[in-house]
Amino acid sequence: MIDLGKVKGEDAVVNSNHNGLLGTVTLNDKTCLQWGYFTITKGNTWERVNINVPYKDDNYNIQVTEYYVDGYKPVYIGNIDKAGFSVSTDGDISAPGGKQNIYWFCIGVVE
Repeated sequence: MIDLGKVKGEDAVVNSNHNGLLGTVTLNDKTCLQWGYFTITKGNTWERVNINVPYKDDNYNIQVTEYYVDGYKPVYIGNIDKAGFSVSTDGDISAPGGKQNIYWFCIGVVE
């Protein structure tokens, strides 16, 4: 855990692991920014992404970005709840290794 001290007048604490690929920034004990890296292994099915810290409810903002390589397809978000969300892509994954890598970022209020 790294204590950033004050960020625009708010206490901020940063946690990260897996070489920074998963992490959280909590501002003033209530606003939480989270990020991660996920690998989709199957097309045409939903896979669960568990977030690091559950939000107060399922009303938080999610951004997903494909790690682009030839053969990757668009990624869709679904089934959002306070502890995670689901992602999917169309058809068979033709990218190298049959996997589609994504980065995700969320922001919302925690309990």
